[in-house]
Amino acid sequence: MAKALFYPIGNSDIQVNSHLRFERFYEVTQKLAQLLKDEVKKCNGKLKRISQGQGIEFQFIKEEIEDLQGKANTITFPIFAPLMEHLKNRGIDSLYLIATSQQPSPQRQDTIWAAELIKIYAQQSYKISKVEIIKITNNPSDYNLMSKFFKDLFKQMFPEINTNLENYAFLTTGTPAMTTSIALNMVSLPVKHLYVSREDSKIYEVNVFSELNRERYIAIVTPLILNYEYGQAIKVIQQSPLRANFQLVNLLEVMKERVLFNFDKAMELIHLCQEELRKEFTDLSNLAQKEEKAILLEFLALIELNFKKGDYLILDVQVF
Repeated sequence: MAKALFYPIGNSDIQVNSHLRFERFYEVTQKLAQLLKDEVKKCNGKLKRISQGQGIEFQFIKEEIEDLQGKANTITFPIFAPLMEHLKNRGIDSLYLIATSQQPSPQRQDTIWAAELIKIYAQQSYKISKVEIIKITNNPSDYNLMSKFFKDLFKQMFPEINTNLENYAFLTTGTPAMTTSIALNMVSLPVKHLYVSREDSKIYEVNVFSELNRERYIAIVTPLILNYEYGQAIKVIQQSPLRANFQLVNLLEVMKERVLFNFDKAMELIHLCQEELRKEFTDLSNLAQKEEKAILLEFLALIELNFKKGDYLILDVQVF
């Protein structure tokens, strides 16, 4: 399973020499991206002047670029690079760069070519195997358009997002309409939202979204567990942030197998639980050894359970 990062791109993402948020952002980044792509080809796919957490040295560029008032000597990624350093130990292997290329004609501040620069940097410096650019062709400042765009996007990507081992969404870059729409449309997905604090420039998780999503799934799972629907509870948990709680999932697996009278399987699973939990299942050993008294008591308990649930048809089958 993959570990993915969703990264919306803004005009503060590219710094060339000492220049940041230059006026003709689209044209300058287009020029640099094309030059950099050519250089990658010349170097057989591997740039020499590149380093993690810093950027790329452009000593091969001889011509001057008007907006930069000279040559482009270095390019740095003042937000993306620190984020990747923060996530370096998480093993991000899938990167989705969300960029703008407005139609019918690109605007001066569109970020599609900035995405190409970040893509090369991510592949070269962090060896990310999968880097995709998601293109926004509508006005990125329109809240209604962005809400629909990301709603459709995440609906299409739901199977992938839901099965990923980890998902991160960055909310500092991009337009306010983009980041707000990303956050709201991902609130029900297993995603951690990150941002850069203006106070200390450190990266933090936006806890409110994770907590809302967690509480939502707890509200769904709790009645299932109270009604002894362990199999259904496991299915819901496997689609939620709660799936990272191995002890919870394993405990429910034990209970599911016990209710099904698969005592040998339940015994295998209980050994994976913490000691405190194992103490609550001391009778499993007797059940696994098919002791008649233990089996009878378990059978009576199951009848009582089905009576509480109102499963009278199952109750009749078990009794007769």
